[in-house]
Amino acid sequence: MKNEEICQSTPLVGSGALVAAFTGCMTPVTVITDPPGATVYSRGSGRPSYQWEYRGSTKNGPVVFKVPYNAIKTRVCWPAENGKPAVQSEEVYTKLLFKDDPVIKFKK
Repeated sequence: MKNEEICQSTPLVGSGALVAAFTGCMTPVTVITDPPGATVYSRGSGRPSYQWEYRGSTKNGPVVFKVPYNAIKTRVCWPAENGKPAVQSEEVYTKLLFKDDPVIKFKK
């Protein structure tokens, strides 16, 4: 096959295909809080430009989300109740490389 034929027969990879390729490389993370009801935030670790992202609330059970990073930082915030202020956890650093379904637990 000539070079011109190879170039013409090779499909272009669009952003949709790129996203699909990375979706298979994403690690599912589960966050459990005690007591339930906290909001969960995470961000990639290693670059200051990574932004905190809201991942859900543990009000109805664990929060599960997928990330494409090798490591993440996670934190949770329990809402204010009975006149007491909201409580924010410390940031938890978790390595994800070569781990299947990591579980991160927070206790108030």
